[in-house]
Formats: sequence, structure tokens, C-alpha cells
Amino acid sequence: MPTIIVPLDGSPFAERALRPACSIAARLERSRVLLVSCTDDIDDMQRRLDDLAGLYADVVAVETRRVAHGDPADVLLATAATEPEATLCMATHGRGGISSAVLGSVAKRVICGSTQPLVLVGPHCRTALLPAEHGRLLVCSDGSDFSDSIVPTAAMWCDRLGLEPWLTEVVGPDEDPEPADRPVPNREVEAARKRLDELAPQLGTSSTKVGIEVLHGAPGRSIPDFAERLPAALIAIATHGRSGLTRITMGSVAVEVVRHAPCPVLITRPTDDRTCVDR
Repeated sequence: MPTIIVPLDGSPFAERALRPACSIAARLERSRVLLVSCTDDIDDMQRRLDDLAGLYADVVAVETRRVAHGDPADVLLATAATEPEATLCMATHGRGGISSAVLGSVAKRVICGSTQPLVLVGPHCRTALLPAEHGRLLVCSDGSDFSDSIVPTAAMWCDRLGLEPWLTEVVGPDEDPEPADRPVPNREVEAARKRLDELAPQLGTSSTKVGIEVLHGAPGRSIPDFAERLPAALIAIATHGRSGLTRITMGSVAVEVVRHAPCPVLITRPTDDRTCVDR
């Protein structure tokens, strides 16, 4: 049974992950949502968990679990490890269990320690896919093998959630537009489109059309802006585990994408990226 785990700490911001989590679970067969409390306020939090579970009881199976002791990041990782087909879906900041720093100390440690895909709900996320709604999953590449490691996971999510796959790569700002009377091929754009065309068969099937878009500008803003125009129900991007989201390759881009995304962001770490360095 697929399980979407939502960590809650009593803050309204942490609860922002609940609607996206339930919308994902509602599109999966025989799935459930597990609300995990990581606070010491047992009685009040249990009442809040019961209230939240009741809001979605007619949409998806929702269970609750209180954890009064233990490090929140360790608790979440241990919970995910013991639940079948578990995916953590968490807001990127909130007081207490998930701090107000960018992505938060707990979220960064969970990213660092998780071997499974995670869904992050950033501060500007305002969409949740309805069960019967046509949706799109936007997969981000930068032309590297590292970034393309997200593709198998994204393909599986497209299939299981019934989402239309899209691929995007961001090239430098188009500061010198081609004159209409003397068009000159943009080699950077052509190279990016060729890479995406070659990558598309790994994401789709013979009966599935994969959308392709080459963007210009800063990836951390261009990707969320395009996701809103598309619109995308989910963005998929690879990230490093070192220092949570390290500031190299796709790491810094992932931070900005999560921060500005209008929809949830699915992130993964490649299986050979298992070194977490606190620096």
C-alpha cells in the first residue's frame, strides 16, 4: 500500500503539505496518508491530527501517529523506512519540528539521509492536483548525468499518477535576439533541444507524447515561472545529499526551485550520492 507521510509540528505552515499529499494519494490505488506528529504536546496535537484527518476522510484513507520523543529527522526517516512504498511530503519551513530556515534544518537532514524520493512543498506552493484533473509533471535537466538521474523516478510517477511528462533545460539569457530578417541558429538552444529529444524516450512511451521546452534565464526562477504557465502539477529535480542541498550543480537550483515553485517539487538523490557533509 503506497503511503504518503506528512510530518506535522503544530504550525499552520507545516500543514500546507497536507493537501498536496492527499491529492497525490487520491490518484494512487490503495494508498493512504500518514500524519506524523513530532511534538511533545501530546493531547492538543492528537486533537489537531484527528481534526485534520477528518477533513480528508472522504477523499483518502488518513491515519495518525504521535511521536513524543526522539530527533524529528531520525523519527521521520525511521518511519519512512518501516512503511511500505513510503514517500515523505513535507513543507519546507514551519516552527519547531521543521524550522523557518530555507528548507529547514530537519528538512535538510531528511534530504541528506533519505534514500527515497521526497516531495517538498515550498512557501509559494498553491496548487493541489484534483483526482480526475489532467496534470503535467515537469522534469528538469541541465544536460548532466546527475540531473538526468531523476528521469526513471519521474517516469514512474507519471505512470502511476497519470501525469503528462514534460522536459525542460535552461540555457543562458537570450540577451541578443535574432533579427527577424537574418535568423541565426542559436547553437546553445539547438544543443539543449537535441539532448532533451534524446532523453524523452526514457520518460514517455510509444503512446505518450513528451513535451519539451528550452528556457532562458536563471534556472531557479525560469523553471517555477514556466511551471506556472504550463501549468505543472509537480516539478521533478535531482539534488545532492551533501549539506542537505549543496550549492553546486543542481543543488542551488533545487533550493530556488522549491522556494519559488507554484506546485510541489519531487526531489531525488542519485544512488551513488550518499555522502552527507555538514559544512
